[in-house]
Amino acid sequence: MSSAKANILNRLRSATTPSSTTKSDTQSISTSWKPPGYDQPERFARFKEALQASHAEIIETSEDEWPKQLMEIAASKCIAQWLYNPSSESGLRLEQQVVATTQCNIQLIPYDQPVESFKTELFNQIDASFTDVEAGIAETGTLVLLPDQDEPRLMSLVPPIHIALFRESTLLNSFSELIAQQQWSTQGMPTNALLISGPSKTADIQQTLAYGAHGPKELIVLVIRDIQT
Repeated sequence: MSSAKANILNRLRSATTPSSTTKSDTQSISTSWKPPGYDQPERFARFKEALQASHAEIIETSEDEWPKQLMEIAASKCIAQWLYNPSSESGLRLEQQVVATTQCNIQLIPYDQPVESFKTELFNQIDASFTDVEAGIAETGTLVLLPDQDEPRLMSLVPPIHIALFRESTLLNSFSELIAQQQWSTQGMPTNALLISGPSKTADIQQTLAYGAHGPKELIVLVIRDIQT
């Protein structure tokens, strides 16, 4: 055996040697860690700051005003074809607002059919999607979506603009709090849990950052401030 090969094997053996960390050390580490806890104003401030740092756009709104603000977004972003969930309460309100808005050229595209039947339209023509949000995580500035047959994963993945409706009352401190709140450790994980912390971004070998290569290039979060301060 060559000396080079022997050196490599020796290094591999030493790397797999059991650690000197004892069980009590591990238990001490696990019990000493605690998830962050924020009061209400700090929780929202951290959530907003983290999302904006990832180039998401935050628009604060109310339960009454958010449909009108959607129309303002559509006008400013030149949204013509809009993918939405027609079976949700927010989807119905979007429909009503489009009907009530004069000189509105928006075409609402309901996601109520198999993707195979409108694949060309989905990937080449739809400008934006509109989805609800299950919860938010303040620590990392993350939106939590639970895709299902009415709002599948493709809704927040394919269109170049993703607009998400989020209620501040669903904002949690940390991922561990989300697990406890959703009872994932006892009731089991959902089939698909989606964590979004900003628009899609990637970098090449020259460290050039690009948005939209693997998903939406814009993330707009409508935040309903439904907590009384």
